Amino acid sequence: FDAVLCQQGLQFFPDRAAALREMRRVLKASGRVAIAVWAELERNQIYAAFHAALHATAPSELAELITAPFSWPSGATLKAAAEDAGFRQVRLMTRSLPMVLEGGLEQAVRAFAGTPTSPGVAALPQDVQDAFFAHLRREMGQLLKDGKVIGEMTSNMIVGNC
Repeated sequence: FDAVLCQQGLQFFPDRAAALREMRRVLKASGRVAIAVWAELERNQIYAAFHAALHATAPSELAELITAPFSWPSGATLKAAAEDAGFRQVRLMTRSLPMVLEGGLEQAVRAFAGTPTSPGVAALPQDVQDAFFAHLRREMGQLLKDGKVIGEMTSNMIVGNC
């Protein structure tokens, strides 16, 4: 192949090093790789708020489930792993963009339904659900600006050559 693109997926592979080696193996000698993974949870404010509300009110396994997309340790670790897999001239970029929930707190609460933890929260006793959503509103309230919930979302990206 001339190029491999892996956008927001590598963090879910059970053997990340093997996945990177396989990406390198299938590329032509002149091939390029581009990979993006979410940065640490703390650098992704909307999901950090989801996690904080879960951590404060729900069983720990639910709170930890939402951290999976943000499980790559750092951009430097991603770069080093790509180099270890045989990629050369690896460039690391970290970019942040705002995630804007125009509907304010209620849209932020509804956005939680799109997470893998939502069914687990729905299965909890009603009083725990109520406590979770109250805590979530408080967490999201810290991101409220001009009636919108705005949180930075940050990704680490690498581009490398064979």
